[in-house]
Amino acid sequence: MVHCIRSKTQVVPNSNFLNANDSYSPSFTWHSLLCTKELLAAGLQWSIGNGESVPIVGIPWLPKPNTFQVIHPPKSLNGSETVSALMTDNVWNKKLIREMFECDDSECVLSISLPSDQRQDVLIWHYGKQGQFSVRSAYSLACVLASNGNSSNIMRTWGSVWELHIAPKIRLFIWKMCNKQCISSLFWAPVK
Repeated sequence: MVHCIRSKTQVVPNSNFLNANDSYSPSFTWHSLLCTKELLAAGLQWSIGNGESVPIVGIPWLPKPNTFQVIHPPKSLNGSETVSALMTDNVWNKKLIREMFECDDSECVLSISLPSDQRQDVLIWHYGKQGQFSVRSAYSLACVLASNGNSSNIMRTWGSVWELHIAPKIRLFIWKMCNKQCISSLFWAPVK
């Protein structure tokens, strides 16, 4: 998915996918992709390489689930510095970081291991193995976001539906009814 986001020059020139807007008459495919922006933004995070392309503030790069961002504004910062300003010879400048950031943010920054080579910063999918996007991890994140963080009950319920020993089409029908995706659910109301 991230690779698809990078190859967007004809569709979103001079911008990136996460900043793209719905056009007047978008194709079905483009409109469908745009519907995933919020979900992607919630799960994408920068993996720090040389730190030159990631601003310190306002971009997700810290290993803090939910925001991945600096929470407390750093001291003595003009707002345009990149993460590379926190490094000296590809090693964290611990003294500078502890002076600039609150305790929890500074410990979070220092917990990030830097690569030994001078590779570029890359966007990764935080919820996937080794930073790789998967539909399964995106679906799990969507369930968490939809339930405001109370995903364990939802995932257990769906797990029990999918494990029923009935015909697959019946399982799918139950799932669609629960998600109000079939016409029968418009007329069916649970008894209280």
